[in-house]
Amino acid sequence: MSEQHLSKERVWLVQQVFKMPSINEIQAERKKRNQFLIDEDKYRVVLERKRNKWKALAVRLYYLQKVQLGHNSQDPANLLECHHPASKQILIIQSNYLFSILQLLIGDPTNPEELNGFKIIKEKSIERKREFPFESPRQLFVGICHSMAVHDFLLDISTEPTDQLRKHKGGRRKHSTLEQKLMDGRLEPKEEKELLEKKLKSGLFEFWYAAIHPHRYKTPIKPYFQKFRKAHKEMKKLFNSKPIEGAWLTYGIRNRNGNFIDPESMGILPEA
Repeated sequence: MSEQHLSKERVWLVQQVFKMPSINEIQAERKKRNQFLIDEDKYRVVLERKRNKWKALAVRLYYLQKVQLGHNSQDPANLLECHHPASKQILIIQSNYLFSILQLLIGDPTNPEELNGFKIIKEKSIERKREFPFESPRQLFVGICHSMAVHDFLLDISTEPTDQLRKHKGGRRKHSTLEQKLMDGRLEPKEEKELLEKKLKSGLFEFWYAAIHPHRYKTPIKPYFQKFRKAHKEMKKLFNSKPIEGAWLTYGIRNRNGNFIDPESMGILPEA
């Protein structure tokens, strides 16, 4: 199936994710955080690894969009099995998680007047006097992915001592558990309020969920939120299993003989 079956915006979304994380976005965020002292060798290695990860995610997001439109297509996750034992599981879980965010932002595409995540986040951004340059749910999704990719990259190139990095990783796992409790409604009211306020002051990668949270059980939002919560639980299990980074040492799309293939020429990814 060629990309002509997908709208221009769907194709644009995949192409943007394929190029993450953006160097310009990284530099802008480093400046904002005053993060200037880094290990340049580590920077290059981690950047390549992260880009490989987002390339693979883009390929499967392309596949998920085609399946959503009712077209048969081979799951690109099956082409990763000979690359790394964990690659297939990781790609499926992470891409399903991202796709669930996209659906939460879009809502019911047959009823554009109905409440969706995009409208909620836009309204909250205006209320909080935050910049909101997005004109559609897919543009917002790309913005969220950019924010995720840059934040994740900057955490991993930290030059802090090993013991401090361990604290960061432990903190990330604790934060993941707190997020799950937040989604499940298992936090004390004060704790929930404090966590949501912290997210509302954070980058887009955290702000978006804090904006939606109070609306998660409203009728138009609830079915998409429940799918997102299920995907988040799978991500949490994956995050705690620690097989992730080694899967992205090289770009993992191969043919059945184990040779690397060009996703664009094989129709697995839309051409630029």
